[in-house]
This record gives sequence, C-alpha cells and structure tokens, in this order.
Amino acid sequence: MGKKPVVHLRTYQGRELNYNSNKEIKNPMSVVKIVYNTVEWSNFMKWLPVNGYCKVDVVKLIDLDSNEEIKDVGGTIQAEVQEALLGSVKDNRTPEQIQIDELKKQIEEITSGKSKKKTKKKEVKNIEVVAPEVVAQKTESDIDSLRDQYASLANKKPFMGWKEETLIKKIAELKNS
Repeated sequence: MGKKPVVHLRTYQGRELNYNSNKEIKNPMSVVKIVYNTVEWSNFMKWLPVNGYCKVDVVKLIDLDSNEEIKDVGGTIQAEVQEALLGSVKDNRTPEQIQIDELKKQIEEITSGKSKKKTKKKEVKNIEVVAPEVVAQKTESDIDSLRDQYASLANKKPFMGWKEETLIKKIAELKNS
C-alpha cells in the first residue's frame, strides 16, 4: 500500500434514505474521490454532516502510486466516515430542547416524589406582621412628601422611577450645595 490511498465514497443526499417498491434507494447518489489524510479529506469529513448527506459508504480504495485497488476496503476508514457523519447527529436537539427535556424530567421527579434534592426549610425570626394597607399608605405618603421636597429644592419634578433612598440622597446633595 502506498502512502496515500484514494478513497471512493458513495454519498446519498437527503434527510433520510427513501426506497422504491423494489427496495432500491431513490435518493440522489454520487461518487466522491478524495485522497486520504489530506487537507481536502479533513475538510470534507469536517463538513460532511452539513452537506446534506444521509448516508456515505466507502466503495473502494485505490493506491495512488500503483493505481491498483486495495483489497482491504478498510474498516478504519469506513468507521472514520461514519463517525464524521453521525458524530454530530447523535443529539440533534437545540440547547432549548435539551433544557426543556431536563426540566420535564425534574417536574416528573418532583411530582412523583423521587426528587434528588431535598429542600431545606429556612427559619425566619423576628418578623413584624403589618397589614398591607398600612404599609402601602405609609410608603406612598413618604415618597410623595420626598418628591415634593425635591421639587421645591431643585425647582423641577423628580424622576418618577427614583426610590426613597435615591430621593433622600438627592435631597441631601441639594441641601449641601
């Protein structure tokens, strides 16, 4: 065997193989001849899944020096071709689909009671319970008075998205200057 054999590949185009009534493949087929272990070979193998081939077979190997067919229609080259073709197709789901499947598994685990993670209950101490209406009234009146105070000091209306802390800082800056 010479240094670099010429590999004859039979490629079938399409997403999947289609057969006619005589069980013959209907997909468009072509034979590609590439010298093994060259830049062209590595690029062809790299882009094999993207080129739209559903099946690729090694037909024969020809010795480049003697121009004779090599009898060992190799398992190694065929395996390399299949790895290049199917390697990236094994899990052709998008990252979002993978995440959705993981979340579905977690939901099933939680609903069936087989959750791996145990949630710890956090203890909360010294909480003062106040009616929500009182908190809302107190907060609104405090913010309104701060806005009025800022408006009188700055001679312009404050930004409505500012919180109490921001208004207090702005008022302090205006008083200091």
